[in-house]
Amino acid sequence: MFGKSIMTASLILLSAVANALPAQNYSEESEFLRGLRLYRTGVYSGARSVFENISDKDPRAEGYAILCAIKTKASGYQNLVRDYTLKHAGSAMSGLLYFNTGLSLFDEMKYSEAAAAFSRVKRSSLSKEDAYELLYKTGYCYF
Repeated sequence: MFGKSIMTASLILLSAVANALPAQNYSEESEFLRGLRLYRTGVYSGARSVFENISDKDPRAEGYAILCAIKTKASGYQNLVRDYTLKHAGSAMSGLLYFNTGLSLFDEMKYSEAAAAFSRVKRSSLSKEDAYELLYKTGYCYF
């Protein structure tokens, strides 16, 4: 009898705690992870579609949707980058967006524009390999 009352009390307490926690939409998180898998495998159009479906609820998804736009050289991607960085000032994603913008412009041989994009990137926001690429390509732009 005593064991049943402890179990019942535990279930009631667990239920109360679960109801008190902020609700999270796990389907949005799983969609984000699905988009991330597509992005990491180079399926940028598909990833962009997934990220755009949840971007109004998740700034990370909005940033990744813009990264996909950069990777596919979608029309107006530079405006998307600018708008994102204004809306989410100080976001860690901003450096990645400007770095990828610079890479895209560099590949198009628009070196002065690439240098301007690279100048907005903090090396500390990049991986070691990307930081080296940033330094090399920035120098090349000024050559």
